[in-house]
Amino acid sequence: MTNRWLAAGLLLSLAGCGGGGNGSITGPSPAGGVTSVTITPAAATVQIGSTLPFSASVAAETGVDTSVTWSVDHVTGGSASSGTISTGGVYVSPYPAPPTVTVTATSKADATKSASAVVTLVAPATDVGPDLVIDAGLNRHAINPFIYGMNQYAASFDQVAPMIRLPLERWGGDAATRYNWQLDVYNSASDYYFLTDPNSNTGYPDVSEFNNTVERDRRAGTLTMGTVPMVGWTTKREHACGFSVAKYGPQKATDPFNPDCGNGVRPDGTNIVPDPNDTSVPIGTEFTREWVQYLVNRFGSARRGGVAFYNLDNEPDYWQFVHRDVHPDYPGYDDLASVGISYATTIKSVDPDAKVTGPVGGGWMGFFYSPQDWRSGWSTGPDYVYYGNPVDRRAHGNIPFVEWYLQQFAAASRRANRRLLDYLDLHGYIAPDEVQFKSAGDTALQQMRLDAVRAFWDPSYHVAGGINDQPYLVPRMRDWVARNYPGTRTAITEYNLGALDHINGAIAQADLLGVFGREGLDLAAIWAPPSEAEPGIYSFKIFRNYDDDGNGFGDVSVHAASADQSRLSVYAAERSTGDRALTILVLNKGFGDLSSTIAVAGFSGQSAAAVYRYSRSNTGQIVRLPDQTVGKTFSATFPATSMTLFVLASR
Repeated sequence: MTNRWLAAGLLLSLAGCGGGGNGSITGPSPAGGVTSVTITPAAATVQIGSTLPFSASVAAETGVDTSVTWSVDHVTGGSASSGTISTGGVYVSPYPAPPTVTVTATSKADATKSASAVVTLVAPATDVGPDLVIDAGLNRHAINPFIYGMNQYAASFDQVAPMIRLPLERWGGDAATRYNWQLDVYNSASDYYFLTDPNSNTGYPDVSEFNNTVERDRRAGTLTMGTVPMVGWTTKREHACGFSVAKYGPQKATDPFNPDCGNGVRPDGTNIVPDPNDTSVPIGTEFTREWVQYLVNRFGSARRGGVAFYNLDNEPDYWQFVHRDVHPDYPGYDDLASVGISYATTIKSVDPDAKVTGPVGGGWMGFFYSPQDWRSGWSTGPDYVYYGNPVDRRAHGNIPFVEWYLQQFAAASRRANRRLLDYLDLHGYIAPDEVQFKSAGDTALQQMRLDAVRAFWDPSYHVAGGINDQPYLVPRMRDWVARNYPGTRTAITEYNLGALDHINGAIAQADLLGVFGREGLDLAAIWAPPSEAEPGIYSFKIFRNYDDDGNGFGDVSVHAASADQSRLSVYAAERSTGDRALTILVLNKGFGDLSSTIAVAGFSGQSAAAVYRYSRSNTGQIVRLPDQTVGKTFSATFPATSMTLFVLASR
């Protein structure tokens, strides 16, 4: 969040109210009490997307607290719908915005004394936007449809899959690490008190959660990505918990519905080391061999429509936290690579055409250091940071973990005379913590979310807090692969920028999908995807099925550039089959309308383009607009926070 945009376009018109320009409420002063509160300014007009500092003065007798509590429309601190206000009195406008809001300062010493100001919120005037340039002859490369994938759905699948022509569904997450395919049961691990609560299914293994996923994917024409457990334990089919209070004693927190299940932390803060056999049984690669063979027998091989992808577990760098009831040890470089190679070899021995993805790393620090390094750094002063004493990394040539992991798979593949790892698979939780999985928030937070897309491609973008680094994740992954295991594809199988129930999240998600295609990512799957009724679903629909007739954004990316991508993002692609149309997607990321010129080169098209738009004016559908006259250059106006797709038919 920068001062540049926060201050841009701020319009103030102060009007006198009551006491000569300052709003105040006064009354008789009780003994030792507050006389009045005055707020400045008493009235203002604020452009949406801007901020306004307020100040308050409390008249009171000596020694009385003169601080105030700020509220907007009677909500302390404000809200996403009316705007927020800091403890220091800085108001941040909302989007969408009501015509007016009321900002109030209330005396902390005497809640009956307050002063209010009416704020009128106005949309920015239509402005000249940045120039957009398309050249269909430059930067041409295929867009992999797997970038539009999603993690598993439940009730919404039958609505969502056809709506967006879902190409890939991932079945994964923390519970998959200890999923027992033979008994259709898993343990919730640290997500919920290490609890095993078996379902009522008695038809396993043929009737199971995973098999149901494969079957519905096959009906929808969607490929399935499964997850094979590598942690060394799988769940028993019995009610149990990893840290029984009856067995291990009092704990800091317990399940409110089952008080015998604790969180594994004693009242003094030390961790309990339990018996893994309480909930689980040991397994090895044979357990996976039998599962993959069962799936091939039931659904066919990957080449014949069976399970197409297998994750090498889920976030094994977090086993010692999430699954510490069975794996309290911090894994190192050798542990993570050797177990991955063993399981990849097992999968390929049964279904050679199945695609294997790894290491399925959960977080930024695990891309560069092993959990053994984190523990060493956290225990070493003076800084006590995860990278402060990387003993494991130093023992492996000081090579960042992901690069070393790729090198080990490359060597193992040469020895086996076949590729063992098809995708470098990392989880993309690299955006600011303020936006990931969060609601839309005020315009400052909305702008932060839109800006956070840069974390996936822009080397100049720094994530303050959280990872505190410059990730540019997709180009970085491609570089790692090129230098350490050429031919490996790239996958981000979890990410979430938040606010998918709001048009702000929808625009950010569409921008990110555009980046994935432009930057050459090979596969992606959003975690906690939107429902069929949320704005976020239209981010996928604009690329996959904008007209409800199966037509989508092109599959061959071409050069598309904006003179200012912070205001308008633009992506372009040709369809390689059928009508060979050129598709151009423009995203207005601001809070006001923008008019821009689009220059098109390297494409011979007809004189009119079909136009489709998703915007605040109708958040329930993508609207077909009148055709746009086009040529080598054409101009258009893009509404605030909108997606506009031009489809230029070839001659």
